[in-house]
Formats: sequence, structure tokens, C-alpha cells
Amino acid sequence: MVKKDNTYRVGPYNVEVIFDYSNVKERYDNWKDRCEELSGEDIGVMREETTLWDSLLKHGNSKRIVYGKGGEAREGEQKKSGQGGSYLLPACDTIFGGDMGPQTKELLQSVKNVMDNEGADGSKMNPRNMSWQSDIKGWNPSPMEKDGEVLVDKDGNPRHRTRKGVIYGHYRTQTYVDYRREIKRKENEMDAVNSDWYNEQPDTAEPPMWQALYGNGDKLFEGVGDSLLTIVTDALEVEGVMDVLESTPIAIEGLGAAQAIFNELEPVREWFTRAVQDSSYRTSAGNFSATKARNFFLKNKIDLQDEGDSQLMLRIMESVNADYPVGVRSVYLAIPKNQINQIANMAGFQRNEEQEVTAQTQGMVEEAPDTTTKMDWRTVLVR
Repeated sequence: MVKKDNTYRVGPYNVEVIFDYSNVKERYDNWKDRCEELSGEDIGVMREETTLWDSLLKHGNSKRIVYGKGGEAREGEQKKSGQGGSYLLPACDTIFGGDMGPQTKELLQSVKNVMDNEGADGSKMNPRNMSWQSDIKGWNPSPMEKDGEVLVDKDGNPRHRTRKGVIYGHYRTQTYVDYRREIKRKENEMDAVNSDWYNEQPDTAEPPMWQALYGNGDKLFEGVGDSLLTIVTDALEVEGVMDVLESTPIAIEGLGAAQAIFNELEPVREWFTRAVQDSSYRTSAGNFSATKARNFFLKNKIDLQDEGDSQLMLRIMESVNADYPVGVRSVYLAIPKNQINQIANMAGFQRNEEQEVTAQTQGMVEEAPDTTTKMDWRTVLVR
């Protein structure tokens, strides 16, 4: 499929391919707005100006920075191998903020492949597996002593032996907060986060970044109804259609193809049924005007009605999904004059003298079969 300007060259045909991505584009905008609205205490971080969007952008960077109460960077952790939000978000901004067309499928699939790999159980890039190796799990209620004197920290608070361990998802557990308030005497310490956001086991926690990327669109995203993964997945399911342009009409060669478009394409059948009764489509010799009919279908677009019509045209175009990955919505037809006359006869065309004979013998001959009944185009095309 080769693009030129706003059209594509698909085999011998010039087509315009249309993908309606308006729904997923709107959902992405709503999801991004929510990520930018959630900040500070909403997501369990000390800096109120830090949004969930900011956190996602830093996910996968060379270091994850932990900020102190005064806003100073006090700790950094080397990233695990992977790409994370620092890759996904700019890529998705480019995709959903741009002109989405046939080429979008490949880009979306690349994004989904990264998300599937890094969101898998056991992946260290999965936000639910972000780990803090020295999170507070408990402490000795008695302060530490040396030579009979209580040891104190730099703020003058008695020091206590602590039990530390690994926590996944988010570090701000209830135990951590209790320790900060009771032992470190941080009266203004921010509350613990929701207990669903952290867990002692991997692949279990549901912190804000995981909810944003992989969740079900509930909890922090209630009212939005999406995670990035659901939006990307649904975008991949958007099916396109193509309009075959007037410059390359589809040739209707052979009686089988002519019978198929008459029996299967309602707009074609209805047009011929009217035209054979229209005196303007008769020549001076009383024949059907094949030239006029041919020119009509070369100049006037035929809108297809359903998937069956689309599949018929793909078959006549002598191609299937490998070459034409989208359905056909409308076409122009190049019908040879001999096939025009065949279709006119199927529609009941009679020359003037034939009409007179028919009128005289009405009721004396068997009624002709109903040619308007749809036939199976797979059978017709092999004729």
C-alpha cells in the first residue's frame, strides 16, 4: 500500500482509506487529562506539583528520584532495563495527537508489544513491581543505648532498631507513616496511601502508575473508564474502509461478474430496474443505451450496503485481505457494453416490438423467474 498525497495506491487501484479513530482519540485525551489532574497527595508523593503524568514520563528514565520534604532530591535508583512511560507517553502523544491512518496500526502494535512485555508478571518495568528494598516493616519500641545513654538521630530523636524489607508498588505504607510520626516525630507526615497500592508480593500491588497504564479504568480513573492499555487495544480493533476513486474504476469482466453485481449489489440492481423502463435509456433503434449506462457507472459512485457487498468487490478485484487489509465502502464501475446489455436483459429489458408481442400473448406463457432474487456470488463468479 503506497501513499501519495491523500490517496493510496493499492494494487492497480487509487483508493482513499478511512479509519474512524475519533472515539479512541477522545478517550486518550480524557485519560491524559486525568493523569495531569492527579498530583501530590492524590498519588502519594510529597511534592504537590508532581502529577501522575510527570511520574509516568520519568518511568524508565536513568534514575528514579525520591524527593525530601523540602523538595530536594535525596535519593536515586538506577532504572531496570526497559522503556516504560518515558517511551510510551511521547509515542502515544504522537500517535493520538496526529493524523491517524493506515500506518497507525503498525505504530499502535509496537506500543502494545512494549506494554504487554513490560506489563507482564515478573517484569521489573511493571509499575506494580517497583520495589523499595529498605522499607520500614517494624521497630523495637525501646530506644537504642550505648554506655547507658540513649542514642539520638540528627534531630535529637531517640533511635530505634528497625526491621526493614522489600515492598512493591508504593513505599508509603501505614507502617512507614506510623514510624515517621511516632519515632521520627514528623507530625505533618502525609497519610499512608491506599493499601491496594502496595504489597509484600510482586505482581500484586495496584499503584497509580499501574492503574494508569494497565488498570480497568476504575478507582483513580473512575469516570474515565480507561487505562492506556485499553485505549491502545481498542484502537487496534478499529477497522478501516476504502473508497475506490473515480480514476481507477473496477472492471466488471465476464458474465459471472456482471450477474454477481446485479444480483448482489442492491444499488446496481435498482438502477438497472429503473433504467430499462426509462425511455431516455433507449436508442433510436429501440436498443438499450449501453454507452450511456456505462458512462453513468464510470462517473457515479456506488455505495456498498454491507460486508457481503464489500467481500464481493474484493473478489472481483481479484484480491483478498493480504493485499486489501480493509473493506470496501464505495466504488466506481467500468462495465463493458456487452455486459451492460446482459445486465439490462436480466433486469427485464425488451425492445419495443418485443413489448408488443408480450402484451398480445400475456397470460399465454409461463411467468419468467424473479431475477431480483439474490444469488450466491461465489457460485455466480465461477460462470
